Amino acid sequence: MSDYLIEVLTDINLCNEQFVKSFFQDLFNNLNQSLKPEYFNLSEPINRSFEKEGIDSAINLWLSKKKPLMLRRKNKPKYIVDINWRSEKGLDERLFPWKTSVWLNYAAGDNLANELFRFLIRHFNPGFGLLTTYDDNKEKHFISYETNIGIVEKYIGIDIFEKEEILPGIYWVTYFNSWAIKKLGKEKFNNLSAHQIESYNNGYIITSYNSSKIIGTQEAYNIENKIKEHLGVKYFFNKNNFDVDKTR
Repeated sequence: MSDYLIEVLTDINLCNEQFVKSFFQDLFNNLNQSLKPEYFNLSEPINRSFEKEGIDSAINLWLSKKKPLMLRRKNKPKYIVDINWRSEKGLDERLFPWKTSVWLNYAAGDNLANELFRFLIRHFNPGFGLLTTYDDNKEKHFISYETNIGIVEKYIGIDIFEKEEILPGIYWVTYFNSWAIKKLGKEKFNNLSAHQIESYNNGYIITSYNSSKIIGTQEAYNIENKIKEHLGVKYFFNKNNFDVDKTR
Protein backbone atom coordinates (compact mmCIF):
# COMPACT_ATOMS: atom_id res chain seq x y z
CA MET A 1 0.00 0.00 0.00
CA SER A 2 1.31 3.48 -0.87
CA ASP A 3 1.56 6.34 1.61
CA TYR A 4 -1.54 7.97 3.04
CA LEU A 5 -2.36 11.28 1.37
CA ILE A 6 -4.18 13.92 3.41
CA GLU A 7 -5.26 17.18 1.76
CA VAL A 8 -7.35 20.11 2.96
CA LEU A 9 -8.42 23.10 0.86
CA THR A 10 -8.95 26.42 2.64
CA ASP A 11 -9.32 30.17 2.12
CA ILE A 12 -8.19 31.41 5.55
CA ASN A 13 -5.18 33.63 6.29
CA LEU A 14 -2.40 31.18 7.13
CA CYS A 15 0.02 33.90 8.23
CA ASN A 16 -2.21 35.34 10.91
CA GLU A 17 -0.19 35.38 14.14
CA GLN A 18 -2.96 33.89 16.24
CA PHE A 19 -3.45 31.06 13.74
CA VAL A 20 0.26 30.20 13.59
CA LYS A 21 0.76 30.20 17.36
CA SER A 22 -2.40 28.19 17.98
CA PHE A 23 -1.38 25.70 15.29
CA PHE A 24 2.00 25.00 16.87
CA GLN A 25 0.71 24.96 20.43
CA ASP A 26 -1.88 22.34 19.55
CA LEU A 27 0.60 20.47 17.36
CA PHE A 28 3.08 19.97 20.19
CA ASN A 29 0.82 19.95 23.25
CA ASN A 30 -2.29 18.03 22.21
CA LEU A 31 -1.51 15.91 19.16
CA ASN A 32 -0.37 12.32 19.55
CA GLN A 33 3.34 12.17 20.41
CA SER A 34 3.92 9.99 17.36
CA LEU A 35 2.70 12.75 15.04
CA LYS A 36 4.82 15.63 16.29
CA PRO A 37 7.14 17.01 13.59
CA GLU A 38 10.90 16.82 14.08
CA TYR A 39 12.14 19.21 11.39
CA PHE A 40 11.02 22.39 9.64
CA ASN A 41 12.09 24.80 6.92
CA LEU A 42 10.67 27.21 4.36
CA SER A 43 11.41 24.71 1.59
CA GLU A 44 13.36 21.54 1.00
CA PRO A 45 15.69 20.35 2.44
CA ILE A 46 13.56 20.24 5.57
CA ASN A 47 16.50 20.02 7.96
CA ARG A 48 16.07 22.57 10.77
CA SER A 49 15.50 20.73 14.03
CA PHE A 50 12.73 21.56 16.52
CA GLU A 51 14.80 19.91 19.22
CA LYS A 52 17.80 22.19 18.60
CA GLU A 53 16.06 25.45 17.65
CA GLY A 54 12.74 25.26 19.49
CA ILE A 55 9.15 25.92 18.52
CA ASP A 56 9.50 29.71 18.79
CA SER A 57 12.14 29.70 16.04
CA ALA A 58 9.72 27.97 13.69
CA ILE A 59 6.90 30.37 14.57
CA ASN A 60 9.14 33.42 14.05
CA LEU A 61 10.40 32.10 10.71
CA TRP A 62 6.85 31.48 9.47
CA LEU A 63 5.64 34.94 10.55
CA SER A 64 8.73 36.94 9.53
CA LYS A 65 8.90 35.45 6.04
CA LYS A 66 5.09 35.42 5.70
CA LYS A 67 5.33 31.90 4.36
CA PRO A 68 4.11 28.63 5.92
CA LEU A 69 6.77 26.08 6.75
CA MET A 70 7.28 22.59 5.45
CA LEU A 71 7.36 19.99 8.25
CA ARG A 72 8.93 16.55 8.43
CA ARG A 73 9.28 13.48 10.64
CA LYS A 74 12.40 11.41 10.12
CA ASN A 75 11.45 8.71 12.59
CA LYS A 76 8.43 6.44 12.20
CA PRO A 77 5.78 7.29 11.30
CA LYS A 78 7.53 9.41 8.68
CA TYR A 79 5.72 12.24 6.95
CA ILE A 80 6.17 15.44 4.98
CA VAL A 81 3.76 18.38 5.26
CA ASP A 82 3.59 20.98 2.48
CA ILE A 83 1.44 24.09 3.12
CA ASN A 84 0.67 26.31 0.13
CA TRP A 85 -0.36 29.94 0.74
CA ARG A 86 0.24 33.47 -0.51
CA SER A 87 -0.83 36.82 0.89
CA GLU A 88 -3.05 37.85 -2.03
CA LYS A 89 -5.56 35.71 -3.92
CA GLY A 90 -5.35 37.96 -6.98
CA LEU A 91 -7.13 36.58 -10.05
CA ASP A 92 -7.15 33.03 -8.71
CA GLU A 93 -10.58 31.54 -9.54
CA ARG A 94 -10.41 28.80 -6.92
CA LEU A 95 -12.86 29.10 -4.04
CA PHE A 96 -10.39 27.52 -1.61
CA PRO A 97 -6.98 28.36 -3.10
CA TRP A 98 -4.67 27.26 -0.26
CA LYS A 99 -3.81 23.60 0.07
CA THR A 100 -2.12 21.61 2.83
CA SER A 101 -0.85 18.19 1.76
CA VAL A 102 0.55 15.46 3.99
CA TRP A 103 2.33 12.34 2.75
CA LEU A 104 2.18 10.01 5.75
CA ASN A 105 3.89 6.62 5.74
CA TYR A 106 1.30 3.85 5.61
CA ALA A 107 2.90 2.16 8.61
CA ALA A 108 1.34 4.91 10.76
CA GLY A 109 -2.00 3.09 10.60
CA ASP A 110 -5.57 4.25 10.17
CA ASN A 111 -6.04 5.68 13.66
CA LEU A 112 -3.08 8.06 13.46
CA ALA A 113 -3.98 9.04 9.90
CA ASN A 114 -7.50 9.94 11.01
CA GLU A 115 -6.21 11.85 14.04
CA LEU A 116 -3.93 13.95 11.86
CA PHE A 117 -6.74 14.56 9.36
CA ARG A 118 -9.02 15.85 12.11
CA PHE A 119 -6.25 18.05 13.48
CA LEU A 120 -5.84 19.72 10.09
CA ILE A 121 -9.59 20.20 9.71
CA ARG A 122 -9.78 21.80 13.14
CA HIS A 123 -7.06 24.33 12.37
CA PHE A 124 -7.37 25.02 8.66
CA ASN A 125 -11.18 25.16 8.60
CA PRO A 126 -11.19 23.76 5.06
CA GLY A 127 -13.91 23.90 2.47
CA PHE A 128 -13.07 20.33 1.53
CA GLY A 129 -10.72 17.63 2.74
CA LEU A 130 -9.71 14.10 1.88
CA LEU A 131 -7.86 11.15 3.35
CA THR A 132 -6.83 8.42 0.94
CA THR A 133 -3.60 6.97 -0.46
CA TYR A 134 -1.18 8.49 -2.94
CA ASP A 135 -1.95 5.76 -5.49
CA ASP A 136 -5.72 6.26 -5.19
CA ASN A 137 -5.37 10.01 -5.67
CA LYS A 138 -3.17 9.42 -8.72
CA GLU A 139 -5.66 6.98 -10.21
CA LYS A 140 -8.49 9.50 -9.83
CA HIS A 141 -6.70 12.70 -10.83
CA PHE A 142 -3.53 12.06 -12.85
CA ILE A 143 -3.61 12.20 -16.64
CA SER A 144 -1.02 11.85 -19.39
CA TYR A 145 -1.63 12.73 -23.03
CA GLU A 146 0.20 13.49 -26.27
CA THR A 147 0.47 17.04 -27.63
CA ASN A 148 2.39 18.63 -30.49
CA ILE A 149 5.20 19.40 -28.05
CA GLY A 150 5.31 15.97 -26.44
CA ILE A 151 3.74 14.11 -23.51
CA VAL A 152 1.92 16.28 -20.95
CA GLU A 153 1.36 14.96 -17.43
CA LYS A 154 -0.70 16.72 -14.77
CA TYR A 155 -3.21 16.37 -11.95
CA ILE A 156 -6.74 17.55 -12.69
CA GLY A 157 -9.97 17.97 -10.74
CA ILE A 158 -8.25 18.61 -7.42
CA ASP A 159 -9.46 22.22 -7.01
CA ILE A 160 -12.87 23.87 -6.63
CA PHE A 161 -13.37 26.72 -9.10
CA GLU A 162 -15.88 29.54 -8.67
CA LYS A 163 -17.59 28.98 -12.05
CA GLU A 164 -17.93 25.20 -11.82
CA GLU A 165 -18.02 24.49 -8.08
CA ILE A 166 -17.20 20.84 -8.77
CA LEU A 167 -15.93 18.90 -5.76
CA PRO A 168 -12.82 16.71 -6.22
CA GLY A 169 -14.54 13.45 -5.31
CA ILE A 170 -15.36 10.86 -2.66
CA TYR A 171 -12.53 9.02 -0.93
CA TRP A 172 -11.98 6.64 1.97
CA VAL A 173 -12.54 9.65 4.28
CA THR A 174 -13.99 12.92 2.95
CA TYR A 175 -14.72 16.19 4.74
CA PHE A 176 -17.45 18.64 3.66
CA ASN A 177 -17.75 22.05 5.30
CA SER A 178 -20.92 24.13 5.57
CA TRP A 179 -20.44 25.56 2.04
CA ALA A 180 -20.31 22.11 0.47
CA ILE A 181 -23.19 20.83 2.61
CA LYS A 182 -25.39 23.71 1.48
CA LYS A 183 -24.48 23.07 -2.14
CA LEU A 184 -25.22 19.35 -1.97
CA GLY A 185 -28.25 19.69 0.32
CA LYS A 186 -28.05 18.99 4.04
CA GLU A 187 -31.00 16.59 3.90
CA LYS A 188 -28.92 14.20 1.76
CA PHE A 189 -26.53 13.65 4.65
CA ASN A 190 -29.33 12.58 6.99
CA ASN A 191 -29.97 9.30 5.18
CA LEU A 192 -26.59 8.74 3.54
CA SER A 193 -25.36 5.14 3.57
CA ALA A 194 -21.69 5.02 4.59
CA HIS A 195 -19.55 3.31 7.20
CA GLN A 196 -19.59 6.42 9.42
CA ILE A 197 -21.00 9.95 9.25
CA GLU A 198 -19.56 12.31 11.83
CA SER A 199 -20.54 15.91 12.55
CA TYR A 200 -17.25 17.77 12.90
CA ASN A 201 -16.05 21.38 12.80
CA ASN A 202 -19.30 22.75 11.34
CA GLY A 203 -19.30 20.06 8.66
CA TYR A 204 -19.40 16.32 8.11
CA ILE A 205 -16.66 13.71 7.92
CA ILE A 206 -17.81 10.80 5.77
CA THR A 207 -15.93 7.52 6.17
CA SER A 208 -16.93 5.46 3.16
CA TYR A 209 -15.70 2.07 4.43
CA ASN A 210 -14.13 0.83 7.64
CA SER A 211 -10.51 0.30 6.57
CA SER A 212 -7.93 1.88 4.29
CA LYS A 213 -6.92 -1.64 3.23
CA ILE A 214 -9.60 -1.72 0.52
CA ILE A 215 -8.77 1.70 -0.97
CA GLY A 216 -8.41 1.39 -4.73
CA THR A 217 -10.32 -1.90 -4.97
CA GLN A 218 -13.51 -2.43 -6.92
CA GLU A 219 -15.36 -2.79 -3.62
CA ALA A 220 -14.14 0.65 -2.55
CA TYR A 221 -15.05 2.26 -5.87
CA ASN A 222 -18.54 0.75 -5.73
CA ILE A 223 -19.13 2.23 -2.27
CA GLU A 224 -17.71 5.62 -3.28
CA ASN A 225 -19.84 5.69 -6.43
CA LYS A 226 -23.01 4.95 -4.44
CA ILE A 227 -22.21 7.87 -2.14
CA LYS A 228 -21.68 10.15 -5.15
CA GLU A 229 -24.96 8.99 -6.66
CA HIS A 230 -26.76 9.79 -3.42
CA LEU A 231 -25.20 13.25 -3.06
CA GLY A 232 -25.39 14.01 -6.79
CA VAL A 233 -22.90 12.76 -9.38
CA LYS A 234 -22.99 16.11 -11.19
CA TYR A 235 -21.29 17.79 -8.22
CA PHE A 236 -18.17 15.60 -8.37
CA PHE A 237 -15.20 15.44 -10.70
CA ASN A 238 -14.84 12.32 -12.82
CA LYS A 239 -11.62 11.78 -14.75
CA ASN A 240 -13.45 9.60 -17.25
CA ASN A 241 -15.45 12.63 -18.39
CA PHE A 242 -12.37 14.75 -19.02
CA ASP A 243 -12.04 15.84 -22.66
CA VAL A 244 -8.36 15.72 -23.58
CA ASP A 245 -9.05 17.32 -27.00
CA LYS A 246 -10.12 20.57 -25.31
CA THR A 247 -6.70 20.90 -23.69
CA ARG A 248 -4.74 20.58 -26.93
